[in-house]
Amino acid sequence: IYKERKTADDEFGWDERQLPPPHLKALQHLQSSPLSRLWSCQWREPVPGPAGHQGGHFSREANRKAIQYLQPNGGAGCPSGEDIQRTFPTLAEWQKSKFPIRPKPVRECKWRRIIEDAEARHLDTNLALAYTRYLHDTTAYPQLALPPHVIHNTALSKEEERQLSARWVRLEYKDIKGSIYTFKVAEPHKKRCRVVHACYINELCKDHADQPPPFKLRTFDEINLILATAIFVTQFDAISMYNQFRLENVHKYFAFKTRQGVYAALGDLPMGFTHACGVAQTLSILITFTDNTSIIIIVYVIVHLDNYLFAFSYRNEPTSTEFDDELKEVVLNTIGEFFERTLNAELQL
Repeated sequence: IYKERKTADDEFGWDERQLPPPHLKALQHLQSSPLSRLWSCQWREPVPGPAGHQGGHFSREANRKAIQYLQPNGGAGCPSGEDIQRTFPTLAEWQKSKFPIRPKPVRECKWRRIIEDAEARHLDTNLALAYTRYLHDTTAYPQLALPPHVIHNTALSKEEERQLSARWVRLEYKDIKGSIYTFKVAEPHKKRCRVVHACYINELCKDHADQPPPFKLRTFDEINLILATAIFVTQFDAISMYNQFRLENVHKYFAFKTRQGVYAALGDLPMGFTHACGVAQTLSILITFTDNTSIIIIVYVIVHLDNYLFAFSYRNEPTSTEFDDELKEVVLNTIGEFFERTLNAELQL
């Protein structure tokens, strides 16, 4: 589109940066969009646009956050990518149509080896066992007598379904116990779209009597305090971690219909499943746990789902070069053990 256009100076007689993007819609469409409503709210003007285009709760909330962020004194944090896409739906739709999904090929993680290794080190594995039940144990799920009445088609194109189909499982309708809705969300900073699965079994799982215990993440204050005193920090993350966890015997709770009219189910743990974070967090805690501290060095491990940060601090102010040698030894031993465990479990970083 840009190559075929004349230059701004030849066509209009002004600077090219003043031209609107070529994909924008007509003025009437813009006046009825959340972008125009955002400007109207900022200046206390009547909301323009035809009736029925005033936007719902989420659009108004996104507008409010954006307005607070634009105030001279701040007043709010930067709007999230989701807030921006809700405020500018035209841009979001354009991004979803232009950015590819780019699925990453990953191997299956042998997550049972993580638990076996932790048990050999006499660590408490009860929390991990409670969450990993959802990878293979049908009794962990609420039992439904009949298949769902509605099995949703995906919001993906045929080509996008083809790219993902190698990790799907074919199902018969009578075997389905839960459905999902598959769509994609644009991630402009990565120039791709993330595939998301909304799982309708989530609400039933939340009301299920057999719930796994809750887990906690470190707070921002705790993380900042650790990093403020750290002398060496290194970080790793797992590649598409949820896709590395294969489902066994529980595919029927994550079924959908393809554009070919075929019933299928996910073969991997969906990130949109309510207990997926618990699976990732509890296994990550076990694989990163270390007691490799010394009388000179303290090792802190910050685990956030599929992100692992190792921070090393001195217990006291160093007084000789021996402290540096001790630090090097502790760092190499700690990271080396972590790499050995990931290799043993075939967890890809």
